[in-house]
Amino acid sequence: MNGSIGEPLIFWPFFERLEKELSYERWLDKYRLFQQALMSGAVPYDEEWRAFRQFCKFLYLQDHNDEARFDELLDEAIAEEKNRLLAVWQQLPGTGPRTPEEQDVEIPEKEEEDRPSARPPVTQPSQQRTAPPPPEPATETKFFHPQFDIQLPEEGGESEAKRTGYHYLHTDEYFPANRREMVKSWQYLRRMERAGASSRINIVKTVQRIAKEGVFIEPEYEDTFVNRQDILFLFADTRGSMTPFHELTKRLVLTAKGEGGHRRAPTFFFQNAPLEYLFRAPNLTDPVPMKQAVQRANRNISYAFIISDAGAARGNDNREQIERRVRLIRPFLQLLQSHMAYVIWLNPMPYHRWKGTAAEAIAAEPAVTTMVPVLEEGEFNYQDVIRRIIKYKRLNLDE
Repeated sequence: MNGSIGEPLIFWPFFERLEKELSYERWLDKYRLFQQALMSGAVPYDEEWRAFRQFCKFLYLQDHNDEARFDELLDEAIAEEKNRLLAVWQQLPGTGPRTPEEQDVEIPEKEEEDRPSARPPVTQPSQQRTAPPPPEPATETKFFHPQFDIQLPEEGGESEAKRTGYHYLHTDEYFPANRREMVKSWQYLRRMERAGASSRINIVKTVQRIAKEGVFIEPEYEDTFVNRQDILFLFADTRGSMTPFHELTKRLVLTAKGEGGHRRAPTFFFQNAPLEYLFRAPNLTDPVPMKQAVQRANRNISYAFIISDAGAARGNDNREQIERRVRLIRPFLQLLQSHMAYVIWLNPMPYHRWKGTAAEAIAAEPAVTTMVPVLEEGEFNYQDVIRRIIKYKRLNLDE
């Protein structure tokens, strides 16, 4: 099933293209389910591949608006891996394509005397079937139990969960906001601008030019549009109380610079509060003066995203320390306000942990457009938060 060394997993390139072109996530649990269904014969073979296509759509199509492109990618993947899929089906009894010799073989009908009588046989009390015992309750452990549990049988025939009593999450999508939601939110912030002509010929305009001039001189090319480089600025708090959230910070930055469309978005790091300098590396090296870091910003369209707990992680409610932290970070916020259209603070701590801490005081600063809990599970999901912020300027979390 997994192929030889160096050979890709069966149908895995299809999932890679879904991620690149449709911003879908290659969830490991869904691919395991795909493998399990294919190997168990749950997806029957037919010459037009209808059952296989329907299964792939049910498993992986996330938006009906993408159905046309999804079908194109699926057709190309089937054409490329048709032989490998047929080889899998031929190994399964009763599911693969039938040979001409098998199609010519007819099953003879039984003679009348060989047919069983319509009268059901009398079952002796000792032969009566007994109901299977009820399943034993799952072993309670201190580990996280996911709502879905896709277990593939191992060589010994016993699953890992049954043998050890533990359930493991075979994916890194453990944040309330998954990668796809992050990507979609970053894509919502794109502002495209014309960047000259591309190498793709515009057929309609070319034909119109020929009809107008009466002779073909040169083709008309389609315009190229790229995302503006002064749209998004990222400022991430690192070390200290933000150490447990380094993976979240890394994922937000990677999704913004990857499929999110902001490949050249300036990214800077600081610890607790910037003092004169920001840093290009997470280990606080390669310093840049704060004023130089925002030189490329546009006061009308630029967004500044700050990723920090703002003191909420430690829960420090000492008024002197809170005022000191706000006083230290206020010049940085005022600098962003003078160069950016929006200053949005992404806080990894839930909203109820802000009260009485520096996070509550910083959220009330006039320079901060709004502060949003990234990991809050409730009425707002992460993908809608950015849209609501841009529309209403602030997000009222008390309502």
